Amino acid sequence: MLADAPYRLEWWTADPDAPTGPVEPLAVQTDPQADDFRDYTALPWYAGPAADHRPHLTGPYVDYLCTDEYTLTFTRPVLAGGRFVGVVGADLYVRTLEALVQPVLAGLARPATLLGATGRVVTSSAGWVTGDLLRDVDPGALLRCSTVPLAVLLD
Repeated sequence: MLADAPYRLEWWTADPDAPTGPVEPLAVQTDPQADDFRDYTALPWYAGPAADHRPHLTGPYVDYLCTDEYTLTFTRPVLAGGRFVGVVGADLYVRTLEALVQPVLAGLARPATLLGATGRVVTSSAGWVTGDLLRDVDPGALLRCSTVPLAVLLD
């Protein structure tokens, strides 16, 4: 979008354990000639929305670059005049989502598992561990969220 900055990236971070604390910019290398440059446009959180112009969920994954925590990255494409110009997104620690979702899962009549778009377990009351990959899941057994690429599997 910016002719003089093809790898422009605004990345802001806050401490989730201090919700009233400061929000600060994260220093990111955007010079492709630098040794520590990483082409973020090839990463799933960017490449997914760039390819299909739909909301995307990356994870759960361990964020070894920043936090060493299980993380979910939610991104949406940004379109200008119907043309893809970038993404906007947010990272969410799995532990934060678990604190909200586990009481709901525990209250269900059957054990349940919250899955990401690729079949990775986000959280579960059925004995699965965050990050486990569930293969061969019957698509008919999934209750899909209509607004984000998450699904619940009832055991």
